[in-house]
Formats: sequence, structure tokens, C-alpha cells
Amino acid sequence: MNFDEIKEKLFSEDDSDVFTALSNIENNPDEGYGKILLERIKKEKNNFIVIKIMEIASKIESDELIEGIFRNLKNTKDEYIKATLIKLLSNSTEKDYKEFIKTNLFNQDDRVRANAVECVENLKMKEAVPDLVKLLKDNSARVKINAAKALYRFGDERMLKVFEKLLYSKDRFVGESVLHTLKVIGGEKTYAILKDFLDNCKNERLTIKLLDIFADIGKEDVIHLIRQRTTGHNPKVQESAQFAIKRILKRQNDIKRCSSCGSVSKAGMKFCGSCGKSLV
Repeated sequence: MNFDEIKEKLFSEDDSDVFTALSNIENNPDEGYGKILLERIKKEKNNFIVIKIMEIASKIESDELIEGIFRNLKNTKDEYIKATLIKLLSNSTEKDYKEFIKTNLFNQDDRVRANAVECVENLKMKEAVPDLVKLLKDNSARVKINAAKALYRFGDERMLKVFEKLLYSKDRFVGESVLHTLKVIGGEKTYAILKDFLDNCKNERLTIKLLDIFADIGKEDVIHLIRQRTTGHNPKVQESAQFAIKRILKRQNDIKRCSSCGSVSKAGMKFCGSCGKSLV
């Protein structure tokens, strides 16, 4: 579809036509669509279309488009729309939204609060640290985890203890969220927490997720712990452990680790991409 055909469908009275147009724009996100997307969202009554436009705007990453959407939706009473709007603001390079974001750190809807915390982290709003500390006591696990992650990113290593405590929550969904967060954060200290948890984890679902994380990381030093899960456990756990070991060993064959700086390079490279020293 060309631009004119997409525009015609975008302003159709038939929602299916509108979604067809949006799908085409999403497959080829370009700033050239910003003006018509903004025009469409101004009087849109269908929340699903509004949310879809914001999702596309996050891919286009146009400050002008984001500003226009913010101007039109900042006073929305729909908390899901507001949560999506705040998520969109994370993609902006502008700093004019800080007050709006800070205000919504204590919104009654936990989706809004959680996204506002992510926005604080992404926009590096260190002035919000006192608020993040308060949110460590939030009744929403997602808000609490996001707040701890943001504080850790801002240099507060005490948050590692918070993550450790949350890992052993009775709610496995909390544990899964923490595992994902630790994987995203990365680093040796979070890796040590993951290793310790593998040694102590009693939840089969969390164990399988953890094994998958170690397979993605690909370090050999955890194989001895994984081998302990290959016998005497649930068949799914044993299968996951065996598969994780295979993936780690394959990854080790596909890479070379620099003896000088420890960085990883693809097998076949003669020099380290980080320090430039010989890998031979």
C-alpha cells in the first residue's frame, strides 16, 4: 500500500480498515506518518486504536509525534491509556514530561505506577530517588521490582538484597519477574545471586526459567550446578538442565574469551574487539 491508500484506510469509519492501515505503518515505521497518526488520535474514541497508535509512535521515535500525543492525552481518565502514554514517554529525548511522570509515581493504578518508575529509570531522573525509595514498600510487586531496579541503576547496590529477598517470595510470579530483571541488569554481582538461587531453588517452574537464563548467559562455571538437576528431579527439569548444558557448551565452541580483558569475541577472530590484543 502507498501513502495515500494507507491514509484513506486510516481515516475510514470501519475500524478494520484503520487497523489494516496501522499494521502497514507498523511494518514500516517512518516519521512521514507522524502527522496523520496525530490527526487520527485527536478525536479517537476507540481505546484500542489509541493504544495501537502509541505503540507505533514508540517505534517511530519522533519527539514531535510524542509531544503531540502527550498534549492530547495527558488529561485522560483512562488509567490503561495513561500507563501506555507514560511508557511512550520513555522513548522521548525531551525532559518536559518530568513533572507528569513524578506525579504518576503514586497513581492509584499499579500499571501507571510501574510504567512511571520505568520512565524515571530510562530518563535518568535521579531527582526522583526519594520517591523510588518510598515505592520499595508498594503493595504491587511489579512497582517494587521496578523501583529496586531503577535505584540499582542509579548506584544503590543495597538493592541486591531486595532482589534476593523477592526471589524467595511465595508468589512464583514475583520470582519470575526478579529473575528477568536480574538477567536484564547483568553483571557479576547479579550473576552470583542467580547461581546461589539455582543451588537453593525448590520451585520447578522457576528452576526451568533459571536454567534457560544460564543457557543464554553461556558461562561454563555453572555447569556443575546444572548437572545436579539432570537426575532425581522432575523430568521437565532434567530435560531443561540437559538442554542448558548443551547450549552452554555449544556457545563456548562458538566464542573466544580474551585472556587479557575477559571480553567475548566470535570464534575465528584473531584480535579482541575490546582491547585489541591477540586471541591466538
